[in-house]
Amino acid sequence: MGQKLTGKSALVLGGAGRIGQAAVQCFVDEGAQVVVADIDDSHKEILSSKFGQEVLFRHCDVTQEEQVALSVNQTVDAFGQLDILVNCAGIADGGSILDSTKEDFDKVLNSTIYGTFYSIKHAAKSMMINQGGSIISSGRLVSPDDGHAYTCSKAATSMLCSSSATELGYHNIRVNMIEPGWATIPPFNQAEKNKREPEPSEQSATMPTPSSLLGRPVDPLEVAQAILWLASEDSSFVTGQTLHVDGGQGGYQRSLRFLNQLTNVDTSDAQLIRNTLLSSIAKLE
Repeated sequence: MGQKLTGKSALVLGGAGRIGQAAVQCFVDEGAQVVVADIDDSHKEILSSKFGQEVLFRHCDVTQEEQVALSVNQTVDAFGQLDILVNCAGIADGGSILDSTKEDFDKVLNSTIYGTFYSIKHAAKSMMINQGGSIISSGRLVSPDDGHAYTCSKAATSMLCSSSATELGYHNIRVNMIEPGWATIPPFNQAEKNKREPEPSEQSATMPTPSSLLGRPVDPLEVAQAILWLASEDSSFVTGQTLHVDGGQGGYQRSLRFLNQLTNVDTSDAQLIRNTLLSSIAKLE
């Protein structure tokens, strides 16, 4: 049991998800009092059995501003103040721009952009009373399979966190964003495993191998430890940043795109670079 967050209270939006649960575990281990707010009430009993009375569960749909505000107020009512807010809630889309509809875009943007806006707004109002706090928005690295709405939303939320950090720094409120890579996601239980875990053939179709420069996907606990760092005083001079916890996936994707561009270039230099990249990628597999 650590002491980094002793006396601190945290609200984790989307806390019933895998990364959210891992963050809650890290917070509890470091002495924090935590409220988990999620739209999926079915995980209330799972969280209760896992954390007991150390963690409170509240229903929250982040697309509804009044529910986000209520979750903030419930945290303050339960623990006296709000020191840390983590927003892990959000949804992604897929498919061609040619087939996307306004409704498709609205569904994603309402969850990611507006959910981030509501959480920063109401957390900041509470934290200003305490003269400080840490706000962390969590997304994930945009994958080749993600749709245009999610891609747009990630760019927007990154800039929103940056601009909010500029305004709120005067109040000693830090605002950062964490961008994990594609995670290894262990199921909650056998029912979840049957419902969520893809077959190996499905995994290979949706997740590149290797999935990072380290030759593996990120584990939710690794993401949670980065969230813990941003939440604690260990990162007291860090704000307005996007922290990539992706094992170099962004660089790996850029290498593959560069490799594809070289494929049809018939020069000795281009082929030398291409062969070098292929050799490096082969070592990861």
